[in-house]
Amino acid sequence: MTTPFAQRALPWMLVATFLAAAALLFTSLGHYALWEDEAGSALGAESVLQSGDTRAWVGHNLIAYRHGFVLHNLRAEGEPPFNAYFAAPFLKMLGANAWGARFPFALCGLATVGILLWWVWKAKAAPLTAAVFCLALLGNVSFFLYARQCHYYGPALFFFTAIAYLYLHWEGSRRKLALMSLCLALLMAANYSFYVLLCLCLAADYAIWQRKARALRLADWAVLLGPSLVMGLVILTWWNPFRTGLGDRVGLDSLSQRVTLFFWHWRDMNQSEMIV
Repeated sequence: MTTPFAQRALPWMLVATFLAAAALLFTSLGHYALWEDEAGSALGAESVLQSGDTRAWVGHNLIAYRHGFVLHNLRAEGEPPFNAYFAAPFLKMLGANAWGARFPFALCGLATVGILLWWVWKAKAAPLTAAVFCLALLGNVSFFLYARQCHYYGPALFFFTAIAYLYLHWEGSRRKLALMSLCLALLMAANYSFYVLLCLCLAADYAIWQRKARALRLADWAVLLGPSLVMGLVILTWWNPFRTGLGDRVGLDSLSQRVTLFFWHWRDMNQSEMIV
């Protein structure tokens, strides 16, 4: 039984959790230097600032790790473009340092926390349920470590969470559907594999359950799929990974290698708590 005191304490608990999450995300954010993948994302942002494109030349330096594995015509076409364009204005405003590079991605992590806590509030969760959720969230070290990196993790977590929330709270609103379609298009630009996997999950859920509750009309499908189709055409035209060494590798992998890679992903997701 929920007491009046516990019910009044619920919003304060959610606010305190949000502030604690902010502290975990931003404290000493620029203390350590950028490492491997982070440095690649930051260099991509520097390239955008210098040329407006994801070119491999940054000043006098050539970004060509693994023998130019993701390059085509000296452009980084094998990597989704979102990270570079997302980080570029923050590097311009905050400076070319670890803090400036990580800040926008940590903001995505904080926005993810905000959506989750709002979801708990909107669902009218019991105070005990909310308390357990808040403790589990603040105790998830992997979530905060990934969300603080200058890489696709923060945006991907945010888009995943926002899309799931909008999907389950659509209620026939064209505005929410448009927001969901925008998030889907941006998720595609941030990580191709995550976009495909999420779309498959949503399609399965819609076919089995959601269409019985509220079916999408033809105009709704146009709103939902339009931005993704446009983004897909832009990416295939300008950042097509199949024109790079990465695309050659995908075409050469055997079925057994693909199955092995699939199980490696599950192993790594379990060990690093990436499943969150």
